[in-house]
Amino acid sequence: KGVLIDALFADGMDGDPVASDALNKQMEGASGKFSNVRLIHASHMHEDHMKAKAILRHLRANEAAIALMPKQARTLMVAAGMAPNEKSVISPNLAQGEKQVIDGLSFPVTLYAITHGEGTGVDNMAIAINVGGKTIMHVGDMYASREEIIEAGLDKIEIDYLMLPFWYLYRSERASMIKETLNAKHIIPMHF
Repeated sequence: KGVLIDALFADGMDGDPVASDALNKQMEGASGKFSNVRLIHASHMHEDHMKAKAILRHLRANEAAIALMPKQARTLMVAAGMAPNEKSVISPNLAQGEKQVIDGLSFPVTLYAITHGEGTGVDNMAIAINVGGKTIMHVGDMYASREEIIEAGLDKIEIDYLMLPFWYLYRSERASMIKETLNAKHIIPMHF
């Protein structure tokens, strides 16, 4: 079954790349190759990672899907017209460094509260998904120190594919820190 990670953001933020109108229409309408989506993840509330109306459109077109997002993002969903008690949107109340296993899905999922950056006030939620024996982790816009990564328990995960913001890779000290703290076989740079 399909997973959309930080993908339903429609026109995003000014200046950022976005999917074509045709692709957005398929994603939001749960049609074509997006008809089998069972999980939508929004790592945080920024408009280059999620747009509430785009997620709502998908959920209304696809009753089999659920969405996982921080409480801040859920607030945007309610403002966009979602009922406050909507069951298809799960928003764990995680403090920095906490994790939660989400049961009852098509595949094992664990969520991790990891910092978006000191002083930003933005809740950022990483996700680890096990699909076909492979662990895929997306850390959102993580901007964490070695200590914060360890506090969140990310150093304990065997990761096959790590989706990591590029800013950890262009400076040697950050790249070394990632190599030393995260057990990732493959890193997919993102957020260019």
